[in-house]
Amino acid sequence: MKNKKITIFLSVILCLCLSVPCALASDFITASHILATNSIKINGIVGDSAGTALSLNMALEDSVKENGEILEFPFSDSNKPILSYVTQTGENGVFSEEIIIPDTVDAGSYYFYAMSEEGSQYVNFFVLDSQDAQEVVDKFNEETNPTSLKTYISVDGTMEKIGYSSDKTRLYYDIISDYTVFAKDDGYTLDTLRDAIDRSIALKKAKDGEEISALMSEYATAFGGTYDDYAKLSQDEKLSFESLIRDIDYKKEGMSLELTKLILVAKARSSLSLWSDVQKFVTDNADIIGIDIGQGSDYASIPLNNQPEVFLKMLKNIKNVTTISEIKTYFDDAVKKVKKDVSSDKNGGGAGGSGGGGGSSASFEDINVGMIPDIKPEDEKLTGGFSDTYNHYSMEAVKYLSDKKIINGYGDGTFRPDNFVTRAEFAKMICSAFLIEGENEVSFSDVNKSDWYYDSITNLAAQGILLGDGTLFRPNELIMRQDAALIISRILSYFGFEYEKDSTVFADDAYISDYAEDAVSKMKNAGIVVGNGLNFNPLSDITRGEAAVLVYRAFNERMGAVQ
Repeated sequence: MKNKKITIFLSVILCLCLSVPCALASDFITASHILATNSIKINGIVGDSAGTALSLNMALEDSVKENGEILEFPFSDSNKPILSYVTQTGENGVFSEEIIIPDTVDAGSYYFYAMSEEGSQYVNFFVLDSQDAQEVVDKFNEETNPTSLKTYISVDGTMEKIGYSSDKTRLYYDIISDYTVFAKDDGYTLDTLRDAIDRSIALKKAKDGEEISALMSEYATAFGGTYDDYAKLSQDEKLSFESLIRDIDYKKEGMSLELTKLILVAKARSSLSLWSDVQKFVTDNADIIGIDIGQGSDYASIPLNNQPEVFLKMLKNIKNVTTISEIKTYFDDAVKKVKKDVSSDKNGGGAGGSGGGGGSSASFEDINVGMIPDIKPEDEKLTGGFSDTYNHYSMEAVKYLSDKKIINGYGDGTFRPDNFVTRAEFAKMICSAFLIEGENEVSFSDVNKSDWYYDSITNLAAQGILLGDGTLFRPNELIMRQDAALIISRILSYFGFEYEKDSTVFADDAYISDYAEDAVSKMKNAGIVVGNGLNFNPLSDITRGEAAVLVYRAFNERMGAVQ
């Protein structure tokens, strides 16, 4: 009999447990009184999916407590809520509502309940008295000493006047006082003051190790965004954001701490590994960063083929930024440096006639078009009409390839032989010169059918001439001299040309990557690459003039065998 009673008792407990909705650990709600509209702004998360029905209920504090404890089911026929509102959750269980409250509701402490089949959540909030609230806002605006401000808000009942529980905010008085004095700017309204207070509390909780996703769920609106803004980040970006928010110096960041800017910084720190990534990031977010890239700007005055150098320079520092202003500074500094390099009218290379021709420098160089001298009409036949290749080591190669429509110049009559070449541009040059065709079945995740270089890259990849980097080809990255030599070696091998490795080496042979070592040696033996004096400069980016010479020699090797 005793065992039967125990079984019945356990069954009753089990039924009660099954019938009582339990709050999920990630669920929460926040509520605040909006004086201007006499409404309650209520936000939160219930469950993790859209379409969950919610009942939002407002009640006096005393009506939901018994012996000082919050009741799990506070409402009954004899204890009805002041108001009820039915809604449903959006994506990821998020909801946000603004509910007008009756004019008969007095200032004081209240609770809001969010109830659903997923569980129940409640939050304490305060209906404010406009005069009392303004008194506190005025004090925050007047006070310039954080220590004095802390003394003021430490008085019981002060924080309640602007919608905070003294018990819950007491641990954060130091950062509230310090941050709100720092971030005051032109003065607070009640809403902007509460946003500043919430930001300061969130920063302190982050430094104390609280889970960042939960913090963003609760405080994203105080940073001027939404939880969804954070939720859409990749895992790497979230880790970067977490590191940033835990370590950030708000006095360095500035007073706004806008979520959109914090997210951009997190993305810059975690997602940008190529100069082309930096270029897209900067141009897509120019307005937020606060830079001018439009017509008439310093950036726009840089020749098109030199503009990538701006982002190459930024790439060195981008992973260490902590603020949007630092990104702007790096951009401005890079623009100034590249403009200076361009205007210096450096003439790289020389008349050495190397396989790439004259080596390449570590920076993008271009000649100032306005400084290009006119050439005599009788000399145009030597250059193919280009105004900047006369007496340049690449002049013969450029004219030959241009006559055969393998390469093109620019609309202003220049070829710009000292500009650098991207991987996509070199692929197009190779495909045009050697008429390589493929099945277009080989694809890279960063090469799309709509891209101008799609056929060239996929045709070469289909024949094993281009291998890429796993699933990536990195078409907009510059191509190094050793990689250009490797591709030329594969092209000649494709047509049946085989060469022995050269017995001599370049002085900088140790810098040639293992994968390109044999190809460079064979191309040296074939006379396709010569180098610049004793060096080959394998890791330097190849210029348009050097690429023209390289393709010209390989093309003539191929055509000589055909003839």
